[in-house]
Amino acid sequence: MSRHIVVVGGSLAGLRSAEQLRAHGHTGPVTVFSAERHFPYNRPPLSKEALSQLDSDGPDELAARLAFRRRPSVADVEFRYGTPVVAADLAAHTVTAESGAVVGYDGLVIATGLRPRRLPVPGPERGRHVLRTVEDCLALRHALRPDSRIVVVGAGFIGCEAAGTLHALGHRVTVVEPAGAPMQRVLGTDLATAIQRHHAAGGIEFVIGTGVAAFTGDD
Repeated sequence: MSRHIVVVGGSLAGLRSAEQLRAHGHTGPVTVFSAERHFPYNRPPLSKEALSQLDSDGPDELAARLAFRRRPSVADVEFRYGTPVVAADLAAHTVTAESGAVVGYDGLVIATGLRPRRLPVPGPERGRHVLRTVEDCLALRHALRPDSRIVVVGAGFIGCEAAGTLHALGHRVTVVEPAGAPMQRVLGTDLATAIQRHHAAGGIEFVIGTGVAAFTGDD
């Protein structure tokens, strides 16, 4: 009997899961559910060149430009774009899509990845951005005005890359990081401190050791 494998998550992990299923000899149907509307694409450029290129790309064009190569081995894999899965019944071997559709499976792979953390603090919602999808990147890019004042909350890899890119575009950037020097948890104190000095010498400001309590203003 042909066994149906469902992969929940349409980013890099979901794509690689489908590729490995085929590489290891699975010939049955594979369905990949993706909350996004695009074929899996490369995300690191979203905080670097994609953010800095002030062109007129829409989300579909940008996603296509960043898309991973679709290997022949997964040409017959079904990708259900814009179809988040909201529940899984492990006993019944079914998943339920946001639309209400129920799909049965013989094997299930959970490859949902990460979501950006939004701060649950008071204040206006306008002007708050995260950076995870092509839509996020374009929304931030379109919100920029000459010599914008930008606060980046979090000095991890993405925060530092975004801060460096936005500063290179001529904006005034402050990085707020409650946990210590940039990327300290993964790089250690000495290297993290050196990275902070390098960014600060270029003109990026840092507020270290405190978090964000609220957003104020309406501009």
